This record gives sequence, C-alpha cells and structure tokens, in this order.
Amino acid sequence: MPYLLMVLSSIVGITGSSAIKQYEKKHDSGRFLYLTILCFFSAMFFVIADRNGLSFTPKLILYGLISGAFYCSAYFLTFVAYASGSFALTNLIVSFSLVAPVFYGIFFLHDKLSIAGYF
Repeated sequence: MPYLLMVLSSIVGITGSSAIKQYEKKHDSGRFLYLTILCFFSAMFFVIADRNGLSFTPKLILYGLISGAFYCSAYFLTFVAYASGSFALTNLIVSFSLVAPVFYGIFFLHDKLSIAGYF
C-alpha cells in the first residue's frame, strides 16, 4: 500500500506541475486566485477531517503564519519559474529542494531513517 501511495503521489505531483505550466501559458495573471483556491480547499480538508475540534496555541499560530508566508512565496516563485523556464529543469530544481531538509533532519536532528525511507 505505501508503494501505491508513492506512485499516486508522483502522478498527482507531475499532473499538478503540468497543469500549472499550461495555466501559465494561457494566463499571465491569476496566480494569486489559483493560490487562494488551493489554500481554501486545503483548509477545508483539515476542517472536515478534524474530529476533535481545532485548537491552536499562540505559538502555533505564529509558526503557521511564518510557514504559510514561506510556502506562499515558494509556490508563487514556482509559478514564475514555470512561466519563464523549462518544465523539466524547474521540476528538477523543485525536487532537489527536498534534499536540504532531509539532510538537516538526518545529520543535525539525528532522525532515524529506515531502508524504506531512502526510497
């Protein structure tokens, strides 16, 4: 089952990147509308899936706002990269952006990683 989820995740990721590239070819504006819709549906998922009620500490809200600002800027810059660059090269750079957090977790946070985690 985990391997099926990884394959489906890859397919959805590639399809999403392709959709962004095609959207950028047709529309030069509307990036913020797309991001707003994406964030709205993401938030609705958590509201619907939550069973115990949402509760947030002020510290968590601060971290969430900071994370959201970074995520939004990264997504916006990904739009710009797809609009002005090569699809394959942009996907390669986006994929390698996960390498730094993985190495940070392994070497500095001493996270335990199993053989399956490497794949």
